[in-house]
Amino acid sequence: MRSPAPPVCPAPSASGPSAEGLARLPALGPALGATAACVRRLGVVRATLALAALSSLVSVVLTWVVLRLQGHEQMGTAFWLSLGVPLPLCLGLGGWTLHLVAALDQAHQTLRRLALHDPLTGLPNRRAFIHRTEQALAQQRQATLTHEDLPLSLALLDLDHFKAVNDRHGHAVGDAVLHEVGQRLQAQLQGDELLARWGGEEFALLMPQADVRCAAQRLDQLRSALSQPLRLTPAGGPLELRLSASIGLASTSADAAAALDALLQAADAAMYQAKQAGRDMVRVATPPAAPGGDGGPPQAPQSAKL
Repeated sequence: MRSPAPPVCPAPSASGPSAEGLARLPALGPALGATAACVRRLGVVRATLALAALSSLVSVVLTWVVLRLQGHEQMGTAFWLSLGVPLPLCLGLGGWTLHLVAALDQAHQTLRRLALHDPLTGLPNRRAFIHRTEQALAQQRQATLTHEDLPLSLALLDLDHFKAVNDRHGHAVGDAVLHEVGQRLQAQLQGDELLARWGGEEFALLMPQADVRCAAQRLDQLRSALSQPLRLTPAGGPLELRLSASIGLASTSADAAAALDALLQAADAAMYQAKQAGRDMVRVATPPAAPGGDGGPPQAPQSAKL
């Protein structure tokens, strides 16, 4: 049976960092393990915190020592930890308390959101979309080991004649249009679909486990939602706009899984085909070749007027 834990330092005072106790460790020897708060926050760090013999790092002349330790969750999310040691209160007690510094954690989460989201629309940005799509493609490749049928589709949507909106009504109205379009499309999402702002007036949509037929139907629904009148109230007075989008769709299956770059190139080419064919439509790209395959000569995208 493990012996009782030695006394620990009192919680930090108002002069120290604002913190929440996450783990208790003896000054010398192995870690005792995470508290319930630590398990809730860190998730995967459930066994021990390998922070033995920390007392050798601290001088008794210091009032507070803050060691910034970087923790990681399963998805690679990082946040800051602080080891607060109020030495005058701990002398003779031999205890340590690990704290999560709320202010630093909140600042990190804010920075992470800014790094992965578009500030205008609030949608995930290109970086977040690529990361999530690569994960979905990895799951698709894994499915081949169990002979599962795991299709995947992605689409690039480009607003038609958006430059005319900016030129006629100004960039403030253009920004408002992009925000409203993002919210309107986001409201149509189902399941684990992911919508991102790809850049400019272009959006990207990931549809995991959707084959080309299902994906085309979903894009038809989104295109219908987008075609509804968009009403704004800019400084110049009420404004009603009608929008459309040219959409390129690319799909791949588990038995012919394609690389992300190939899917994006196929969707982009199909989107421009839709532009050239008259806009306000979906073009379905020929499935790109799987990595390592020759895929044959390039073929023109199929047309799907939805």
